Amino acid sequence: MKASIILSSFFLLIFTTQCRVQQGVYSHQGITFSVPDGWKVSMQTHSEGYQWVYVVRKGAENNASWEVTSMPGFMDLEAAFEEETSEMLNSFPYQNTIELGKAREEEYLGKDAIVLPFTYRLLGIPQVGLLIGLKKHQRTLIFLLEAPVGEWPLVEEDYALLEETFDIL
Repeated sequence: MKASIILSSFFLLIFTTQCRVQQGVYSHQGITFSVPDGWKVSMQTHSEGYQWVYVVRKGAENNASWEVTSMPGFMDLEAAFEEETSEMLNSFPYQNTIELGKAREEEYLGKDAIVLPFTYRLLGIPQVGLLIGLKKHQRTLIFLLEAPVGEWPLVEEDYALLEETFDIL
């Protein structure tokens, strides 16, 4: 029992030192952004410089999320999108309900980006999302924004804060 408590404390210490979220600011391995009020961060770091950060609205009824995958070097965005959408088409919650819109070029984070709108149903509730890809500071970034259709207008300001404060150091 004592060993499991010590082990649990050790893993908690490791996790909290890897990911700093203080006073609404997230900062880890050169990625930084402000966390909107009412949102929380979950983070997983992959090997070889890959990083994934997942931010969700707090509360059971809130399904809005924002995530970023950061990859070292510049990848072909069309290939990255093809891989991402292929995964989406074959995984929960998108499988069998996702409808991909038409990809368009747009500015995001002050850079030229590819934006792909999509819709799907989660437990029968219509959802809307954007898949955004761009290259910045020797990294390829893929963003995924999702929310129930009725919540999207309520979280647009939060998405704007995440976008405006996001930076790679």
